[in-house]
Amino acid sequence: MKVLFHMNNKKPIIDFLNALYGDDIGYNVELVYLNKEAISRSIHKSAVFISHECDMLIRVDFGGKSYEYILEFQTRDDKSIGIRLFRYSFELKAQAIEDLNSNPIIIDLPNPYIIALEENRAVPDTYEIIIRNPKGDELLYSSRVLKYWEYDLDLLYKNNMYLLFPLKVFEVRKKISKIKGLSKESPKYDLLIKGIKDDIFKVTEEILEHIKIIFNERKIDTAEYNKFGIVITNLTLYLCKEVDKLSRVNEEVIDMIKEYNFIDPEVERRGELRGELRGELRGELRGEIKGTLNTKRGDILELLEELGSISEDAKKLVEKEENLEVLKRWHKIAAKANSIDEFVNKSTLN
Repeated sequence: MKVLFHMNNKKPIIDFLNALYGDDIGYNVELVYLNKEAISRSIHKSAVFISHECDMLIRVDFGGKSYEYILEFQTRDDKSIGIRLFRYSFELKAQAIEDLNSNPIIIDLPNPYIIALEENRAVPDTYEIIIRNPKGDELLYSSRVLKYWEYDLDLLYKNNMYLLFPLKVFEVRKKISKIKGLSKESPKYDLLIKGIKDDIFKVTEEILEHIKIIFNERKIDTAEYNKFGIVITNLTLYLCKEVDKLSRVNEEVIDMIKEYNFIDPEVERRGELRGELRGELRGELRGEIKGTLNTKRGDILELLEELGSISEDAKKLVEKEENLEVLKRWHKIAAKANSIDEFVNKSTLN
């Protein structure tokens, strides 16, 4: 989703944040995407680090005031999410304190919001933590929840949350989860595959219809339409990559986006999209993945530098890894390792 939140046009992002948080921020603002990772150092062992992350941290400067927003996308109910967001928010702000001599030290925590994608009755409206001191004084820390399944595309449009249109592809996630445990020889297998494909194409077409509306209303331009297409294909690839017979679905989705003619005649005449969308989608998607991998490799190497001089073998091990999930696992190992050798040993075993 982050590609949708990094648009040159600030209107879609501001519309979404205003709708989500109930703020009234204008479009003449400065948007800053802050470091979404906070690293805390153990007070007992100087070489031990704990990493805390969120999906997105945005600062908006408007009217002489700064607003900070934490966005966390969740596919499953996670009872610890409130604690994790509090720890992240606290560590992020604590490490930024410049004057430790002030008393009291004031820490302004960012405003968290959780986007819960998969329907689950156990998900509350807010995840709340009460912090109580020995005298019984209490501080309430709340993380509000947007239950995405309660919004159809029309309601997202009505509430100016059109940035979330592409996530409707997640509606097929449960069916895909079911098919993973089903034998390919089962008579239900091919039937489920067909049903999943039909659902993906149907929801993609519905998303494109709604993108047509916001395009015609000039809420987005053709470049931003391309970004919507990138996210749709990226999500489709993510959902289908583990099922062999769904491996070609994202190619068909790209073709649908490319051939879906909603651009006005003048734009089409100039050829701003014609024949170029497929290459742009693939190229930008590759760029997104490459950038994410490089960032995660850099984070690992930065942690290892705290442990001493990084050997060439350790450096090559990290720089050659192409699997993001492996790099995420190694990042956690690096944050807890007491030495580079320990990191190498544990990472090669995981």
